[in-house]
Amino acid sequence: MIGLEYRVRERRVAVYPLPLGARLEVGGDGADVTLAPDADSGAGVLVLDHRLGGVVVEAAEGFRSAAGGALQRGVALAPGDVLRLGAHALTLVADVAESVPPAAAPALPGYRVEGLLGQGGSGQVYSGTCLADGQRVALKWLDPEADGLTAARFRRELELLGDVRLQGVARVRGLEELPDGRAVLVRELIPGPTLAERLAEGPLDPDAALALGVELAAALGRVHAAGVVHRDLKPANVVLGPSGPVLIDFDLARRSTPAKNLRTLTRLTQSGVGLGSLAYLPPEQLRAAHEADARADVYGLGAVLYHALAGAPPFAQVPPEAFLEALAAGPAPLPPAGLPPGASAILARATAADPAARHTDGAELAAALRATLGWTLAPEQWTLTLSEAPAGEPPAELLADLPRHPGHLRIELGELEPNGSETARLVSFLRALSEVCRPPLVLVRAPQDTAHSLYKVGLAPRFALDDPRSERGYPG
Repeated sequence: MIGLEYRVRERRVAVYPLPLGARLEVGGDGADVTLAPDADSGAGVLVLDHRLGGVVVEAAEGFRSAAGGALQRGVALAPGDVLRLGAHALTLVADVAESVPPAAAPALPGYRVEGLLGQGGSGQVYSGTCLADGQRVALKWLDPEADGLTAARFRRELELLGDVRLQGVARVRGLEELPDGRAVLVRELIPGPTLAERLAEGPLDPDAALALGVELAAALGRVHAAGVVHRDLKPANVVLGPSGPVLIDFDLARRSTPAKNLRTLTRLTQSGVGLGSLAYLPPEQLRAAHEADARADVYGLGAVLYHALAGAPPFAQVPPEAFLEALAAGPAPLPPAGLPPGASAILARATAADPAARHTDGAELAAALRATLGWTLAPEQWTLTLSEAPAGEPPAELLADLPRHPGHLRIELGELEPNGSETARLVSFLRALSEVCRPPLVLVRAPQDTAHSLYKVGLAPRFALDDPRSERGYPG
């Protein structure tokens, strides 16, 4: 990955990765990096806009190149180019991972620090063990020379999740302050690979991808119900733990009610500066990240599931110069072939360019995805196995998709014997399916009592009912 190495009087201070589409503002109020120029250097503001795989200078007041010439707006940089402002220098490096080896972690009182887990623009993450209780932890070090904005974002994860215990979300245990000014965020360590590591091997099976989506969307729904928006959904921020997927890294998160922290948001998230990884970023977050709400997370998770099913994130085949136009139009729909009815339409809705067209939050997306589970495809027949009574009507996406699938629909009810309101929900669910199924014959395999209930309410003329525990059949 292309990055910028920041040095002061030839001492390396930090490195800032520049993913495709990233903007790095240097100097000025609210900048991501603040340089302290010499008194005779004058003020300077530098915005680097990563375009077409290179780096383009958007504005460069007071900055000079290594050769001494003043930088001009729109100049293109190449790896090795140096930008100077007094004693400060920014060097463009071609590969951050190879050019800047991770620094050794200092000792942390109360913890045994172990191996490096990862490195980002704000610091490094190490695995470790809490000596007090023996629990495995992830230790996220903040670079000692990190600017105030990065430090504020770093600490906000504790503010948002310090008292929160949510299934599917990594617990934040606390924040340690070191004498040298470094801060270390401590969260529980989830054993297992990240989803990014798994997807590097290839796409997931559709059933596995959608089951994963249900769990992640449900966890996201709990996050949204707690009043938090993640804003950085991507495969690298999902750990495939032994008990299911877990969301991590909430340092870009914010409260879902802007009025409660408008001043903080103005400082931490400047309008027009996108946060998060571009491949999974909704259009509104690129325009004004501080306005992103739960629907931005719906988009991010939809893009993650798109990647899991297609083997590549949305817009992977779009050239950089056409990216913004493609983003405004939304991802190309996944072909429905091989996917359960409704799945392609659900993902298309989740990744709609217009936030108003998406599911409202993670819980609503989870409910829609849950309806895609239990479907299998055999020659000339779809089968839906229901292990419990449906929670409500079939999603509109599913009803719109079913007529396009040829063959019969068979519903396996197995041991399902609903009572009371469950029976009413099941009847309503089946009636809605029978009205759109083509050809209009739905094969239902049901316990005898359930079959009798369906026959009594007039569904039998539309269905062929049979009892798996007896030879008795019902007319279709």
